[in-house]
Amino acid sequence: MPDTELTLKLAKEIKEKLDKLSLIRKKSSEGLAEEAISQYLDLELWRHEQIIQGVNESMNNDYADEETIKRVFKKNVG
Repeated sequence: MPDTELTLKLAKEIKEKLDKLSLIRKKSSEGLAEEAISQYLDLELWRHEQIIQGVNESMNNDYADEETIKRVFKKNVG
């Protein structure tokens, strides 16, 4: 996909953090900003998809049975 340009106004504190991390990671601030935006969007899209899936399952009365819940709880909690 070809690159496109986006202009942002950032709070001074955010820009300072971006510049600091840029020096530490030896990566351009533009590259770090793109990475951060990409990770944020991936997480938010995943979260939204999970919410929609949960709502759809709820509307279809698609719930885990008690034995499944106990098994998962025991596996993850002990």
